[in-house]
Amino acid sequence: GARAQEVGTGALTRLRRRLAAAHPTMASVWNAVHATHPGQFLQTQQTAWHRAARHARRLLRSARTVVTLSYSSTILVTLERRRGRVIVGQSLPGGEGANMARALRRRGTLAKVVPDATLAAWVAEADAVVFGADAVTRRGVINKVGSRLLALAAKAEGRPCYVVTDASKLTAPRSPFPAPRLTPGSLFEYVEHRLISRVITERR
Repeated sequence: GARAQEVGTGALTRLRRRLAAAHPTMASVWNAVHATHPGQFLQTQQTAWHRAARHARRLLRSARTVVTLSYSSTILVTLERRRGRVIVGQSLPGGEGANMARALRRRGTLAKVVPDATLAAWVAEADAVVFGADAVTRRGVINKVGSRLLALAAKAEGRPCYVVTDASKLTAPRSPFPAPRLTPGSLFEYVEHRLISRVITERR
């Protein structure tokens, strides 16, 4: 009995490590597989990102034009049923931004897809920039490539840049998320905290 339990625990640990290694930019996966109760962690996460989206919706209430990129369930809920318009970068090579725009239209939001190369130029006409995060680290926020350029454009144009996520994407003190080394050519990148006006979570 004890030996079987030991083998079972070891196999589970190895499985958790492989799962985390398969998603090196996603702090939520790391935090989930290292949680004492992973099931409870995931249940809490499902409600947390909805609360984060509600906080962001209040902050963006008066924004007529918002610029974003890629696909994020939290951002989708944040921007659904808006009266204004949303400009979405295509987010190649995966085209997640085009999927995001289609999902927003189905939820009653006027969404326009634009080429990634022109996305920063739209910031001058926007009231805010908003995007999600795979992780929030000391170095900055990790998100789809193109996010840093968008944040730089927001800084240059004097527009707020908001990151909307939930606390599962933050580094947990018990098992700190090992921030990955991202090199040129990666599909994800760091956006320094100095370029971000506010990281919005379910806590604030």
